[in-house]
Amino acid sequence: MKRLLLGALLLPTFISAQTTSFPYRERFDSTVAPLLPSGWSTSAAKNPSGDFTLTTSTVRSAPNAVSSTDATKEQYLISPVISFAGHLVDTLEFYERRTASHTSGLLVEAAAGDDTTFSLALTDTLHLQSSTAYVRRAVALPSVLNGQEKVRFRWRVTGTGTGTTGVIRFDDVSITVKKAVDLALTALTASSAPLKKGMNVALTALIGNRALAGTFSGTLTLFDSLQTVSVTPFTRTLAANDSTTVMLSLPSIGAGRHPLRLVLQTDGDEDSTNDVRTLLLTAGYPARTLLINELMYTPPSGSPEWMELINVGPDTVPLAGWRVSDAGTTKALLLPSSLRLAPRSYLVVTTDTNAFRSAYEGDVPLAQASFSALNNSGDAAVLYDATLSAIDSLSFTSQWGGTSGRSLERIDTAALSALQSNWSGSLSAGGSTPGAANSVSRKAFDAAAGQIFFTPAAPEAGTEVQMTVSVRNAGLAALEPFPLRVYRDADGDSLAEKDEFLFERNVPSLPPGDSASFLFLLPPLPHGTHRFIAETHAIPDDDAGNDRRYASLRSGLSPRRVLISEVHYSPENEGPEWFEVYNTTSGAVTLSGWRASDAGATRASVSGAAVVVPPRSFRVITPDTLSFAAFHPGVPALQASIGTLNNTTPDAVVLFDDLGRVMDSVWYRPSWGGTEGRSLQRYDLYTTAMDSADWRSAPPTPGAENAVGRKEHDVAVEAVTVTMLGSSATVTGTVRNNGRQNASPVQIRIAHDANRDSVMQQHEMLASLPIPPLAPGESADVPYVWSGVPSGRHAVLVRAEYAEDERSGDNTGTGEAVRSFTEGSVVINEVLYEPRSGGSEFVELYNRSGDTLDLSGWALLDQLSASGTRAHIPLSASPRAFPPGGYLVVGTDSSLLLRFPELLSARPVIDGTLSLSNSGEDLVLTDLTGARMDSVRYQPGWHLPSVISAGRSLERIMPDGPSVDGRNWSSSVSGAGATPGGRNSIRLDAAPSNASLTLTPNPFSPDADGFEDFLSISYTLPAASVTLRVRIYDAAGRLVRRLVTGEPVPSSGTVLWDGRNDDGARVRMGMYIVLVEAFDNFGGTLRTMKDVAVAARKL
Repeated sequence: MKRLLLGALLLPTFISAQTTSFPYRERFDSTVAPLLPSGWSTSAAKNPSGDFTLTTSTVRSAPNAVSSTDATKEQYLISPVISFAGHLVDTLEFYERRTASHTSGLLVEAAAGDDTTFSLALTDTLHLQSSTAYVRRAVALPSVLNGQEKVRFRWRVTGTGTGTTGVIRFDDVSITVKKAVDLALTALTASSAPLKKGMNVALTALIGNRALAGTFSGTLTLFDSLQTVSVTPFTRTLAANDSTTVMLSLPSIGAGRHPLRLVLQTDGDEDSTNDVRTLLLTAGYPARTLLINELMYTPPSGSPEWMELINVGPDTVPLAGWRVSDAGTTKALLLPSSLRLAPRSYLVVTTDTNAFRSAYEGDVPLAQASFSALNNSGDAAVLYDATLSAIDSLSFTSQWGGTSGRSLERIDTAALSALQSNWSGSLSAGGSTPGAANSVSRKAFDAAAGQIFFTPAAPEAGTEVQMTVSVRNAGLAALEPFPLRVYRDADGDSLAEKDEFLFERNVPSLPPGDSASFLFLLPPLPHGTHRFIAETHAIPDDDAGNDRRYASLRSGLSPRRVLISEVHYSPENEGPEWFEVYNTTSGAVTLSGWRASDAGATRASVSGAAVVVPPRSFRVITPDTLSFAAFHPGVPALQASIGTLNNTTPDAVVLFDDLGRVMDSVWYRPSWGGTEGRSLQRYDLYTTAMDSADWRSAPPTPGAENAVGRKEHDVAVEAVTVTMLGSSATVTGTVRNNGRQNASPVQIRIAHDANRDSVMQQHEMLASLPIPPLAPGESADVPYVWSGVPSGRHAVLVRAEYAEDERSGDNTGTGEAVRSFTEGSVVINEVLYEPRSGGSEFVELYNRSGDTLDLSGWALLDQLSASGTRAHIPLSASPRAFPPGGYLVVGTDSSLLLRFPELLSARPVIDGTLSLSNSGEDLVLTDLTGARMDSVRYQPGWHLPSVISAGRSLERIMPDGPSVDGRNWSSSVSGAGATPGGRNSIRLDAAPSNASLTLTPNPFSPDADGFEDFLSISYTLPAASVTLRVRIYDAAGRLVRRLVTGEPVPSSGTVLWDGRNDDGARVRMGMYIVLVEAFDNFGGTLRTMKDVAVAARKL
């Protein structure tokens, strides 16, 4: 009854809203919580204001979700009215999340039309799946809902659970219908026949219906790359999941790759993601686009085999991917892939381009292909395009011609390649015509570019050159006037380009067989090889193959324009030998074709990637570039396998240019230097290299300016000398002008490098002095007297300052002023000569001066042995600061640190040569000049008579007292037996003047109640250390307690009495006499003191 009542109450809400667009989606985010979105309604079984409300807690898609509480009560949520008119239903999808206690079942139901009972069950009972995440629920909608105009969906919690606080949430509800229009382009194919340039390509497009049945119209647009090829309209009637084909055409396809893209556009299409297909087509060339025009299958000795191709078509053909073969199956690729063959042009394909250029004159366009050797008795030659389609081929025998070093030439390009009658042996005087018209054919009209000559034939770089070009009429008919054009092939691609044009001359009418020559004046050419192209442009011209002539000219250098600047003939660590050259010119120099040698006759070629040497730059030449790179990474180097250079006898390094002329040479002797890993470096690049005075020995500088190379302006500090006299030092700087020009003005600055950072700072400056003008090679000595030099070692900097100096690395020199310290600045403060077993001896030093001292160069010496030797223990080889009042410990081994771990941070000096005699010996401390700072001859008798000396040190009593006086030394009273690195246990800065004895508290109460249980007996004695005895007597004079019996103690201290006698029993109340006796180091009584103490009890 309750369900019907609720349904009646909420019925107006059902009718208030209706949804007709799809997909329908509800994320519950259109209103503010807790209100439901428009059209949604809920039961009121638990909450009168509605069981399901919007919440912002634990949502799937922010900000809201819909939720209800209590799994024990039946509740439901109803959707707005959905109209499926004209649609086929598809899927209801929603996301559900529950807390762990919400265990009720869930039903999804539907009501169509006026049904108020939601009689259509869409799901079985749904149960809790996850309490930690949303669960996707997808419900396939039944076909009974197809076309229904009023459909509502209900989510009903059955109330069969157990958790009254359990929560269920829904979010992201969606309802979809099947599409009415969705055509998909499922395939695009082309005819399988090999595609050739100019063919019309048939294409087939396959279209599938992914929606309901119907009649569909649209267009298919075909693109080739980014260009539109065609737009094809269509109309088709298709059932659901049916398909159809549409035929398309790609007219007159060009050669090469064609990335096709077909786009389907359908009226009313509801899904455009499946409307595109792509297809990659590759079209080859028609047969005979290029022809095999000449074959060299029996070349002269030393020459490679080759075949010549000719482009007989109207278009330039890119040759990337083209191949050639013999009668076998191996197809050899033409390289490089950037090759292009212009109309009426030739290309020679050979197995060895270097060998070809060595055998044939002229710059013939070449391609390299590793085809199999052609049989001399007969074989085949086949040309393939990038699609591996045969473009031209022939099978020949030796009877066709082309034997004994002559080529087989085609007679007529219009005739078939397979005809023997179309081939003949070359009639050329050279035996072949690579890159030119065949000798066996003659054309009606044929203008041919002739020879090119240069005067001089081997010019020096930077000079003018005359160029002569000849032209001849090789045809059967007279030629009308035509232009002759000359180009400089700057990029070496053998193509005449507009930006390479140099000259044009008009050639007059030429009868058959006649020729003409033309003179051109070339501008000054830089060093290197220069390529030129001469072209005839006659109209008509039946043979374009001989219209172009190539020539190259090499501009050389006069001797010594490239110099040998450094020779490394004696490397260390198995490094390579090398020498360095320097380009003195203002232009780049190419070392291609250059050679080098030692004193022998063998000249080795210079090769490598870095053959171009920039102006005024260096380049290294070595027999082993790999080893050189390992020793000198990043330095460009060229290779020349010259003989090993002599290390002990004279030898030579000779550099030849590409014309075989000596560019530079040096004949050296080991006595010049350059041994033991150093190199011979040219000092002056503008003088002869044959003089030993022009070479210096220095650390190698491959690829860079010589470390000792002479500059135009170079002032150097050659030497710094320091002479001490008392507390003054005379600092003398020697300055030399190593440059080629006079040096003036020059200033010399002298500084005390106090922080030893090798940098002159303003507060370190001592003097700044002028130097008279210096001629090249002249030197000057500049003295300065430095007064009041502090004790110690002091670095001195001398720098020459010259504004035009080009080498600052030699402008500074260093010296050192050394002055002794004041005797007694540092003293020997403690000696442990008899350590316990396994322990370390040590000597402690103490800085009693008021300054921080540098201990570098200081030493500790022991007693001279019978042989006159003594241990010499350096305190520090490098600067070491010793602060005032500081300590330094010198020990024999590291066991010292185990016994006194506090020394770890004090950096003690550990030296096993320290060996101290138990019977006493001399110790001497010296500073960096060897001057004596302190000495002591210690004696075992300096110990207190009552102590055991083993493991106990002798300590200095007064730091300022005399070192040699035994009364200033005594036994350490430290519990550790010694105080290395710290204040002596018996140290007195001033001796006490009198003695005293103090008893506290007095009276005291030794009753173990924690209050005044002990008597403190404090004493002060007028001595650094004593032997102490303390005894307690009762009032009758009887001995009660022996507190201290002959113990070494310092000059002051405290002894405690617990109020017990020698048997451990508490003494009675009453008065007791405390007797304190002190004895000196020699056993004599120093002081006797006594006082009365009262032992009391609480009443």
